[in-house]
Amino acid sequence: FSHNNVQFHYVERPIVTHVAPSWGYDVGGTSISVVGRNFVDSRNLRCRFERINGTTTATAGGTISGTTSGITSDSRDHEQYYVPALYRSQSLVECQSPTSSLGPVLLEITTNGVDFTNDQMIYEYVNAPTILRIHPSSGPSRGGTMVTIEGTNFRPRHGSH
Repeated sequence: FSHNNVQFHYVERPIVTHVAPSWGYDVGGTSISVVGRNFVDSRNLRCRFERINGTTTATAGGTISGTTSGITSDSRDHEQYYVPALYRSQSLVECQSPTSSLGPVLLEITTNGVDFTNDQMIYEYVNAPTILRIHPSSGPSRGGTMVTIEGTNFRPRHGSH
């Protein structure tokens, strides 16, 4: 009870069950769907990407056992990156991955800016592809030319790696 009408709202703890895709490029900017339940629309809705240090056994898109370019509102604090999340429904929020070094990170969300989920979802940063050569370098405007692209770090956009 408050004399000045300050209110506190109790909400169910959000739970993250899946992230897709489970990996993205180290240059950031990957749109990530965070799936779960009990999500609420809030001005404090954020995704946290937390570097995993020490020895770990990780499965991309799953949980952990063992011990962005273009995103201007990111902040970095001791191997943690925070980015705004977009509320889609009680079971879906979206966020963009920030730039990061290679390897797995824990991806968690907060609806109040203080309490984060603790579901240990793994998102893995991988090398961005590099194009070394395109052959041929031109073709007719009507299309139909078979083009070969040579480079490194090509991966399927979604799915296992």
